Amino acid sequence: MKADEDDAAAVRRCLAGETAEFEPLVGRYERVLFRVAVRMLGNTEDARDATQTAFVKAFEQLHRYNPAFRFFSWIYRILSNECLNQRRSRRPQVEVDEGLQAPGTPFEALEAEERRRRVQAALLELAPAYREVV
Repeated sequence: MKADEDDAAAVRRCLAGETAEFEPLVGRYERVLFRVAVRMLGNTEDARDATQTAFVKAFEQLHRYNPAFRFFSWIYRILSNECLNQRRSRRPQVEVDEGLQAPGTPFEALEAEERRRRVQAALLELAPAYREVV
C-alpha cells in the first residue's frame, strides 16, 4: 500500500502546482500499461500511442482523480477506454513482415513469428473484457 500512498501524495503535489511530480507516476506505470495496450491492440505502435495518450489525458484530468481509490485503477481505466476507442476507429491495415531481420536461422525466425502470430490471434479472439484481464 506504500505505492498507493506515494501515488496519492504525488497527485496532491502535482495538483498543488508541482507538475514534475507526475513523472514518477509515469515511470511507475508506463511499462505495465504499455503491455496491457499491446495485448488489447495487437500492435506496438498503436500501444505506444494509446499509452502516451492515456498519460496525457490523466494529467489533464488529474483534478477528477478520487484519492479514495488506487491511482493505477484510475489510469488503467483511462488506458482501456483509449484502446477501445482506437480499435473502433482503426482502418484495416496490411501488416509489414517483421521477420525479415530476425536474428538466428531463418527456421528459428519463422518458428518464432508463427508462435507470435498464434498467440496474438488467440488473444484477439477473446472478448475485449477477457483480453483486458490477460
